[in-house]
Amino acid sequence: MKSEKNKRIEWIDVARGIGIVLVVLGHTGINANIGKWIFSFHMPLFFFISGLVFHATNTTTFVEFTKKRLKSWVMPYILYTLLIISFWALIASRGQSLWGYIRSVLLMGWGYNSTTLALWFIPVLTCTCVLWFCVIKYCGNKYKSMFFLSVFLLLGHVLNYHSLVLPYKLHVAFYAVWFLGIANIFSKKILSLERLGLFEFTGLMLACIIINMICVSCNAKVDMATNRLGSDFGFGLFGAMSGLFVIILLAMAISSTSLNIAKKSLVFLGQNTLFILATHQTICQVLRFSMTTFISNDLLLSKLVRHSLLWFLMVIIIIFKNRLQSEWLCRVKAANL
Repeated sequence: MKSEKNKRIEWIDVARGIGIVLVVLGHTGINANIGKWIFSFHMPLFFFISGLVFHATNTTTFVEFTKKRLKSWVMPYILYTLLIISFWALIASRGQSLWGYIRSVLLMGWGYNSTTLALWFIPVLTCTCVLWFCVIKYCGNKYKSMFFLSVFLLLGHVLNYHSLVLPYKLHVAFYAVWFLGIANIFSKKILSLERLGLFEFTGLMLACIIINMICVSCNAKVDMATNRLGSDFGFGLFGAMSGLFVIILLAMAISSTSLNIAKKSLVFLGQNTLFILATHQTICQVLRFSMTTFISNDLLLSKLVRHSLLWFLMVIIIIFKNRLQSEWLCRVKAANL
């Protein structure tokens, strides 16, 4: 029998795996209505999961916490940025100014103009975690924390309403901290949902699906990357919360079943979300660029082949990358002995 802790880690990875599959589908050409549904919650889901696993000790200072977060995220951000800029310079520039592209990335980060890639998530998540750390460090109780979360949510709405933006999309952090903070405050209750009886679990799942469908149908498209919760703030917020709970409950259900192939596949993807998030759009562009000459006359076949090749290539690269990383870590440990 698996321990409760291990089970929790497993379904969280399954939820990440489902989430990253939806991210890739949403970014690589899919039916508009399905895309609208995916965008209603897919990025809030990742901030929510980050809140479930967020931890900071009482003795940790603001400077210590910020340094730790920056060390964890800055290097991957730089490496993936260099990789994508190199690709852009070699293949995708098509006569555009390389320096203009680099300058846009350096000054504003990813997600603006022609640099609309999912790497914007990394600095926003870092800023969101720092914001939440400040709230729990200096507020003292969950009621004050809820108040500040509401203030941040309102501030995010005001920034969106007046079309005000910050470099590296840091204005999105005011929306994002709501999802991360709510998950962290109520993490014990959320983690205990897997112990619900079948009737209660199914009822909650159906309720979340119905609420999400109503909110999505009554709202314009949500896009967290542009700080938009749609045409209606309430529908956007409730649609995101209900949608992400559908995925969390689904992940719990998958984790508790004997569907080992699906479970292991989603756990694998969930443990490699950063790489997939950072590279899937670039790999897809390479495939699209390479395939237009061969099967451009059949749009459906082109999409099917491209999606299949995309996942195949990403899995192969992840396995190779993880093996190299493991060997490097072993060498570092051996050198320190």
